[in-house]
Amino acid sequence: APLAGRPIIGCGLAALSVVVFQNAEPYHDPATNTLALAAQWQLCITYFLAFALSSGSFKTERSLFTIGVSLLVVNLVIVAVALVMGIAKNREKEMTDDAIFNLRRQLAIEKSHDKAKFDAAWDGLV
Repeated sequence: APLAGRPIIGCGLAALSVVVFQNAEPYHDPATNTLALAAQWQLCITYFLAFALSSGSFKTERSLFTIGVSLLVVNLVIVAVALVMGIAKNREKEMTDDAIFNLRRQLAIEKSHDKAKFDAAWDGLV
């Protein structure tokens, strides 16, 4: 691809990657999926700003510096939000797993009680 078209191609591929990661959730750990999605958003934003810079819209040193600082702040905010969301998702998953474990244990206890009742009733019939 010509040098001028690379940022827009990268932006399109990064946007496609955002959609794929958001829908596929390829990792087992919810926090990892959240962090991976945040990384895809960072790529998309970075390529978009690269496209904006390559278009020649920003000509002064001050505007270029502002774009650079903005990109840095946005990337740091995305990482911070992704970490907080990932931790929250992990806690939610742990609570769900604990509830499932407790329900399975209760089911096993009730199953053994029901089996004992059934055996006692069966022995009474024989």
